[in-house]
Amino acid sequence: MKGRIITESVCLCYLWNNAAVTRTTRNLTYGATAALALLSGALVALSGRDGPAAPEAATVYQAPRPFPAIDLIDHNGDAFGREQLVGRWSWLFFGFTHCPDVCPTTLQLLKQARGTIGDDSALPEVVLISVDPERDTPATLARYVGHFDPEFVGVTGSSEAIDRLTEALYVSYAKVPDDNGGYTVDHSAAVFFVNPRAEVVAVTTPPHAASVLTAWGGVVTATTSARGLTKNTAAL
Repeated sequence: MKGRIITESVCLCYLWNNAAVTRTTRNLTYGATAALALLSGALVALSGRDGPAAPEAATVYQAPRPFPAIDLIDHNGDAFGREQLVGRWSWLFFGFTHCPDVCPTTLQLLKQARGTIGDDSALPEVVLISVDPERDTPATLARYVGHFDPEFVGVTGSSEAIDRLTEALYVSYAKVPDDNGGYTVDHSAAVFFVNPRAEVVAVTTPPHAASVLTAWGGVVTATTSARGLTKNTAAL
């Protein structure tokens, strides 16, 4: 084997400061960093074929982690639970519609990344989960995600439900007053890869790049196919 996989680590999450447009780190496991450069070789060895390099700021879980039970609402007003993640790959990102920087940038990159995947049956679903449920109604999310791609899904819910989910995934966010009497939300900017069994298999952190996300998705798909998952079909 050319490398090794990180077996256990807290997800690598950055708290994006939208007020100052700077990043601070939170919920980091620095002990895993030294192994990240070896991830590509390890994943290629597991998949049994050559593949693209993994991004540097990423964590792959040796054992997929079940996505927690959730009770949320999508941008169409329909219930969005764990079962909505079953049956296809998903890229999950936490953000909000008033986000001035990292959210629109990341969503645009995810759109570009999906555009480079030639097989439509392998396209991951992009899900934006709001960390600003006070302002992000289903209708607001529908307009926002539709601006990037009509296939993107926006998800919101009660503050309590969002808190339970973010705590389970080690996602940080904080409501911060701004200079205009309103507020912004500082939040982690990680992208989570969820397999068709609704299990979290990997997470990447900024800076994101469309080419990196596409390559990473390909590697994760190839790796986990050895566990009975192919493209967007769950072997349930």
